[in-house]
Amino acid sequence: MGLSRNTVKAWVRRYEEEGHVRTRPRPGRPRVTTPQQDAAIYATSVRTPFKTAITLTRELDLPCSIRTTRKRLLEAGLPCRVPARKPSLTADHKAQRLQFAERYAGRDLEFWRSVIFTDVTSFSSVAAPWRHCRRHTGSRYEAKHIFESNRHLLMLDMNLDSSTSFDLVNHKALLF
Repeated sequence: MGLSRNTVKAWVRRYEEEGHVRTRPRPGRPRVTTPQQDAAIYATSVRTPFKTAITLTRELDLPCSIRTTRKRLLEAGLPCRVPARKPSLTADHKAQRLQFAERYAGRDLEFWRSVIFTDVTSFSSVAAPWRHCRRHTGSRYEAKHIFESNRHLLMLDMNLDSSTSFDLVNHKALLF
């Protein structure tokens, strides 16, 4: 087992004296939150992952500091992370993409050489209000952990005859 003989004797003696081998209470400051409050912190954060520790502490009326709320979230496996940012595709967007793929599936290489692709960059005129979320490892792309921002796109089209056009559009218009 990889234990010394003295360790085994100590555990056997403790079992004979106390009837169990559970960890004894240790000295130190007692926890400020109860197990029920810890469960409420966890459940609320899982249900609404973009809420901050400040908001959770105030809404749940917890008798602890914000740092303690953060520690409880970390203990529960919910570290503060940057959310994924991507446009969500509606059923209509998916249908339009499938229709596009089916329409041009049989085209040859010569056709695709004549196609002009555009470059798009995005910017936002306001700062994003939700910069972090609480989530378990491996759940970044679940719908409730994705931040959808109202961003604008600057679209640059370059043509073979060297004409250039700039368009400012809402990003959802380009999700076909």
